[in-house]
Amino acid sequence: MEKEVKETPPEENKILSQEAEDSLKALEVFLRENFPLGIPRTKIGNATGGMFHPRTMANLDCQKCGIPGRFKIGRQTIYPIAGTLEYLRKKIVCTEA
Repeated sequence: MEKEVKETPPEENKILSQEAEDSLKALEVFLRENFPLGIPRTKIGNATGGMFHPRTMANLDCQKCGIPGRFKIGRQTIYPIAGTLEYLRKKIVCTEA
């Protein structure tokens, strides 16, 4: 007996509310002004207004589920701004008021 597989839309085509889009754009401006080379993992909480925690992100990175495109400079893990926004976009869930 085969199980029916529900097809989910790709995350890239996710439609967000106008408020969510505006918030993402404002966050992008803030990140590009304050972290031009990328966001150090130790600052990810401050950079995202507390949405992400450095230890949680480290655990997700070990599971290969974290922010895409991360790289290291010395012992510091750096998250690219584009990868951070992409990751956040996938995590946003719009609810009706």
